Amino acid sequence: MHKMLSNVYAAVYFTCADDGIGKFDRSMLSQQDLMELFIFGLNEPEKICGNRDDPDDVCEWTGLKCNGDGEVEDFQWFSKNENGTGTLGFEFLPCSMKYMQMFYNALSANPTKGHLSVVGWTSTPVLGEAKNLFKPLVVFLSWRRPY
Repeated sequence: MHKMLSNVYAAVYFTCADDGIGKFDRSMLSQQDLMELFIFGLNEPEKICGNRDDPDDVCEWTGLKCNGDGEVEDFQWFSKNENGTGTLGFEFLPCSMKYMQMFYNALSANPTKGHLSVVGWTSTPVLGEAKNLFKPLVVFLSWRRPY
């Protein structure tokens, strides 16, 4: 009995001692997985990927273009107005993404919780100001990878 308990303790100790166990590494995800994580916060992602439960191949998605190696390079999703609502997981964009245009949609953001920067601001507003600042329609979002 004593030997069995020491084996259990050793297994628990090993599991707790390894810092890498349970950490998320986005480099291990496919382009498909990353783009699904990016758009699935939208209210109607099926308008892009076909079906939420069984999405089409990422290179066949509406508004998305892939290069010859099947890597996502360009995403254009604009003029959806009130049909383009929800949130986006920008942290999941594949590194191969070079261009993204998403304007005239009803997207919202809180710059104190995400990575959406606003042109012209030299600092993030205090929390009280940011609460209601981004509730209205965001009419333009265009992004290009700097290299």
